[in-house]
Amino acid sequence: MNPLEAFLVEKQAQEKKAGFASSFKRSAKNIPEALGSATAQGAATAAVGAGIAGIGMAVSKIYDAMTKRRDFHQMLASNPDLVEHQAADPKRFNQMFSTLRLMNPAFSADPIVAGTYMRRMADAPLTAGGVAVEALGHRESTKSPQFDAFLRGGLEGAKSGVKSGFND
Repeated sequence: MNPLEAFLVEKQAQEKKAGFASSFKRSAKNIPEALGSATAQGAATAAVGAGIAGIGMAVSKIYDAMTKRRDFHQMLASNPDLVEHQAADPKRFNQMFSTLRLMNPAFSADPIVAGTYMRRMADAPLTAGGVAVEALGHRESTKSPQFDAFLRGGLEGAKSGVKSGFND
């Protein structure tokens, strides 16, 4: 037997004698390294999740800002009687529309529905909050399928990115 083979056979025999204790010592040496790696992976996963959530929120805010003005003008065009209410007290009228939009964005996006709610609020401004809360009660049944699809896509993208890049 050559010297290299003899060394390897001897080494293997020593490891068998040492058994579990030797293997545990080797594993124990790797704990800080594994812990550091797991911590780094966890931090990276959290950063990716926060980034995706931040992007989703930014997209939502930008979309809302772009469509709010359009929806407001469409509502006034479809309900000419509301132009008088808006002209009489623009600040309060705009505030009521913002409240309606906050409580139920789907209702404020539809010119006929928004007009109906705005008319009720403008005719009785002291009870406008109750009308807005009523619109809030219908919010669950009018969720945005586009925004839900965006969120699902973002979550799936995050999962696949974590599987392919961080767990290797």
